Amino acid sequence: MLAPRPHCAPVWRRQAAALLGGLLLAGCAHNVPLPDDVRTRLAKEPVIHVLHYPSPAPTVKAIGKSAVPTPTAVQRSVDSDPAAQLAQGLARLLGKKQRLRNLQVEKRPLPLPVAKDVSVHKGQFRRGLALETWVEDWSLVPARSGGDYVVTLRARTRLARIDDGQVLWLSRACQVGNDSHNTRLAARDLTNASRVRRAAGAARDECVRQLARDFYAGERGK
Repeated sequence: MLAPRPHCAPVWRRQAAALLGGLLLAGCAHNVPLPDDVRTRLAKEPVIHVLHYPSPAPTVKAIGKSAVPTPTAVQRSVDSDPAAQLAQGLARLLGKKQRLRNLQVEKRPLPLPVAKDVSVHKGQFRRGLALETWVEDWSLVPARSGGDYVVTLRARTRLARIDDGQVLWLSRACQVGNDSHNTRLAARDLTNASRVRRAAGAARDECVRQLARDFYAGERGK
C-alpha cells in the first residue's frame, strides 16, 4: 500500500502553490532539495516537531509453498512502528550533525492519510517546522538469489513550515533491501523474532543513512 503523495511545492514555488491550490497539493514524484542556507538556519527555528505516520502492514511473500510468518507476526517481531523508528533515528543523526537543540519528538503518530499540506497541523503545533516521516511500503520477500529472504523498506521525509505549509525539503525515497544492507534472512530464521528484528533494524538504519545523505545533498541533488 502506497501512502498518498504529499504537497511538494518547493520553496520558490510558494506563490504558485497558493494559486494552483489543489493541483500542487495532489503531490508529485520528484524530490524538493533542501537549500544550503535553509539548512544552516535550522538551529534558529523555535522548534522542529519530529512526526511520523503509521506504517502499513508489511507485505510477506513465500518461496513456493514455504511457510512464512503472517504480516501481524512480522509486526510483532519488529516490535515498533518502522516509521517511528526512522523518525527518531533521523532526528538523532541530524540533531548531532547540525547541533539542533530544538528537535521535539512526538511519540504519537499523526492520523492517515499523509497530509497534503503541513499547515493542517497548525491547530496542534502552532509554530515551527514539521519533520514528517512515513513508510510507503516494507516487506519480507524472497531474495533475488540464494533461497533466502530479505527485508525491504521504502520511506520518505518532508520538512515544512507549519504556519503556511511551505515545503523546505521533500526527500527522495530510501530504497533498502539489497544484499549489502544485512537485511537477509535464512528461511529457517523466519520464525525467529530476534533475527527478524535484527534484519528490520538493519533496513531502518540504512534508510536513515540514505535520508540523511539526501538532506545534505542540497541543490546538488537536483
